[in-house]
Amino acid sequence: MEIGLQPWSLVGTSLANTAQTVTKAAVAGKRHFLRSYVVAARGGTPGEITVTIKSGTTAIWTDAIRTANHRAQHQFASALFAIIGDAVSIEVAAGGSGVITEACLEGATT
Repeated sequence: MEIGLQPWSLVGTSLANTAQTVTKAAVAGKRHFLRSYVVAARGGTPGEITVTIKSGTTAIWTDAIRTANHRAQHQFASALFAIIGDAVSIEVAAGGSGVITEACLEGATT
């Protein structure tokens, strides 16, 4: 781990058929960067579930969970950086009747 980095991880679980947003709050003069995320769906029969990572209100990465695999994940080879002073969030769309989503976002602040 590099000097000055403050690692963090966030986890969220939705209610059935409910969208969720998991957010790392903004820190003045600091930048968050993302190393990886995992989003999984369970219960019910999910259709396509959109996953969006944002720096503040700007989408910087989009993915989807598709019925065949019930999971979206990515480990960034190079960190995905947010704008200095922005919060970062992962937004997961509602999954459908009986579907619960779980999201984990990992990164650091410098």
